[in-house]
Amino acid sequence: MYFLRVQAGGGQVVQKFVVQ
Repeated sequence: MYFLRVQAGGGQVVQKFVVQ
C-alpha cells in the first residue's frame, strides 16, 4: 500500500504513507 499526497496553497503539505 502506497499513499502520496501533495497539496500547494497557502503552504506546502507533503504526506507520505508506505505500508508493506
